[in-house]
This record gives sequence, structure tokens and C-alpha cells, in this order.
Amino acid sequence: GALVAGQYVLLSLVGWGILGRRRAEGSKEGHSLWEGLSLLGITAAALLLMQLERLLAPRLLSLEDLARFAVVATLVGSPFRMLQMGAGYTLLPRLRAATSPQARWKLVRHEALAVALIGGAGGIILLSAAPWIADRLLAGKYELSTGLMVAALVSGVAKLADAIATTMV
Repeated sequence: GALVAGQYVLLSLVGWGILGRRRAEGSKEGHSLWEGLSLLGITAAALLLMQLERLLAPRLLSLEDLARFAVVATLVGSPFRMLQMGAGYTLLPRLRAATSPQARWKLVRHEALAVALIGGAGGIILLSAAPWIADRLLAGKYELSTGLMVAALVSGVAKLADAIATTMV
């Protein structure tokens, strides 16, 4: 824990040092402290909501249901989380590079469509494949109901929408 915290402090100091250097004359690009703090607050709130399920699940579920939740989160949640991170990290630099509001909206529409298509196709594949995978890997120990799978897919879609919205902000 201390090693990770130290790494974050070190990387923060490097980042603030880079931002603190003087910009070349005529450069209009700057970084707003308030914009950064706003983004920090939004990101912290999104991360807190994502971690809330991990904090509440052990208190609300039986041990068997908790194990089933872990299987579903691994099989269905992980691919959506990976897509969420990819969408958020790849969209931001392209939004900053766009030269007009129209170009930004076009980029957001394109990204949202791509994420929706990939998420939809992935959801259909996961809905059909995850129970089979769980049955083979876990020797039938956990039965993944359709309702549970659909709930996990809805949660995954919400994560994708969050990635686009947070990046836009």
C-alpha cells in the first residue's frame, strides 16, 4: 500500500512539475487548476460508485450468492470494464485535439456508436457464452441465471455510458 501511495505522490510531483514549467511565447494552451479539480471530483465520484458494489455486496449477500456474484463479475463485468477504460482514455486526447464544437460532437457520436456496437455484440456473446464457460471452468458449481446475466450486462452498459460522459466532461 505504501509503495503504491509513494508512486502516486512521485508521479503527481512530476506531473505538477511539467505543468509548472513556463510555456513557449505565443502558446495559448494552458491548464486550469479548477478544470483539473472538477475532473478529479467527477472521476472520484465515478470510482466511488464503482467500488460501492464491492463494499455492499459482502454485507448484503450470502456466501453462496457472493461467490456467484464474483463469477458473474469476472466473466461479464471484466470485459465491460476493459472497454470502459479504453473508451475513456482514447476519447479524451482526440476531444482535446478537435478544432471545433461540431468536430467534437461528431467524434463523440462516432465513439458512442462504436462503443455501443462493440458493447452490444459483446453483450450478446457474453450472455450466451458466460454460463457455458462457468459450467466448464467451475464444473457446474454455480448456475448463472439469465436474470443475473442481464443485470450484469445492464451494469456493463452503464459503465460504458459513464466512460463517454465522464470523458466529455
